[in-house]
Amino acid sequence: MLSLAVSSPLLGHRGFLGAAVCALGLGSAPARATAPEPYRLVYEAPNLCPDAVAFMDAVRSRTERAWFVTTPGMVAKTVTVSIQASERGFVGRLEMTLGTEPSSRRFEESSCAELVSALALVTVLAIDPTAVLEDRQEPVGRAESPAPAPPTPREPGSPGQWTMKAAAGVSFLSIWGPASEPLLAVAPQAEIGLSTEPGWRLGLRFQPVFAETGTFGPSAEEASFRWQALRLGICPAFVLAEGFELGPCVLSDLGALRVEGEGVPQKLHETRPWFALGAGGAITFTRVAMVSLSGGALFPMVRDRFVMLPDRELVYEPEAVGSSVELTVGMRFP
Repeated sequence: MLSLAVSSPLLGHRGFLGAAVCALGLGSAPARATAPEPYRLVYEAPNLCPDAVAFMDAVRSRTERAWFVTTPGMVAKTVTVSIQASERGFVGRLEMTLGTEPSSRRFEESSCAELVSALALVTVLAIDPTAVLEDRQEPVGRAESPAPAPPTPREPGSPGQWTMKAAAGVSFLSIWGPASEPLLAVAPQAEIGLSTEPGWRLGLRFQPVFAETGTFGPSAEEASFRWQALRLGICPAFVLAEGFELGPCVLSDLGALRVEGEGVPQKLHETRPWFALGAGGAITFTRVAMVSLSGGALFPMVRDRFVMLPDRELVYEPEAVGSSVELTVGMRFP
């Protein structure tokens, strides 16, 4: 591994830095094109060092070919700067992916500001060998002081950082399993979503559901069914494109099922606990509003047999496997 000690008297000499760039394997052939190229900066440094914005400003002030982007999913070359404190000052590592193979080298300086200046100048020459480097009177960034500075905020979507978004909407459901006929319901839904690069999201959904045969859907002949439950869903999703997500869902329903006999002189009713687990998938579009279509299988954990007395005629027994289809329309909030 090649280690290069960079000191401030050498920062203003183009010849030295040009040789350093070539020696480090970060240089590229001179190009006539002046159109800016997209670069994605990954920057980590102690609090007292210049931040990522100061580094980008130092590079952009030397060349117009550096265009730093933050949009997730956009194709861009990567510039990684990592700085740590050492016994003799600060050690910085610069990694640049300009071709097919990334190049990574190590630099060392007594001052963090001067180290960042050197890293910025080497980055300029690697991006644009035709850049004009003028002497600077001061190092890049703020002067070091005893007062601690706030931590450098990472840009949204940076590797390792989670972002949270809440969502709310209205769901239209069709459920097979709790009753002898399909149950149709309209229910509110709330969601808490956590997302990070490289493009996936974890959604936690909460939904109180109430449905009754004959209210929205068909009526049962021998009994009426009233079902109410709290539905919880865990839905990880992969962001396939901007505004389009696809992934699996795991569901659980916890509530109660009330069955009341029909066509008998004395109506009898029974309320029993209801618990079911489910698995399926969801497709979500978030261009303007949030529109999600999900469905899957339900597996009742409680399967009571409802009979009509005195003949003990079987009215209904839930099947081992049911199903659920759901369409949700709502909004996500930053």
